[in-house]
Amino acid sequence: MNQPFPNQNGKPFLLWSLPKFPKTAMEVVADPEHLQQNLIDILGCGFFQRRDDILAYIRLLADDEQYRSKLGTLKRKPYDALAGLDDADQQIALAIAEGAMDCLIEQICGMLSDAPTWYEDRAIARRKA
Repeated sequence: MNQPFPNQNGKPFLLWSLPKFPKTAMEVVADPEHLQQNLIDILGCGFFQRRDDILAYIRLLADDEQYRSKLGTLKRKPYDALAGLDDADQQIALAIAEGAMDCLIEQICGMLSDAPTWYEDRAIARRKA
């Protein structure tokens, strides 16, 4: 399937690209020993694809005033400010945004990968209480 992305005819941040996962659903469930890690990997992959989608939209919003005009006045202000920066400063701002999203994704995936241990520890603590 050929999907134009980002779609300049749509409203910003409305549609996302189709996910491309490293394993099929059948491969994931066929490996019960690594099921949790496979699910976290797929979730992380989805998160990083969404990050790339968001960065593509931010770049488009910074480069295309007509596309930016589709945002409401309040939502448009940061993108107008980004568009007003020179190329080097735009790249720095985008790198900071990407780094922040990466940190959030890593924290969420780390939290989820440790969730079973956390729940087991809580269950043991409740039994002792």
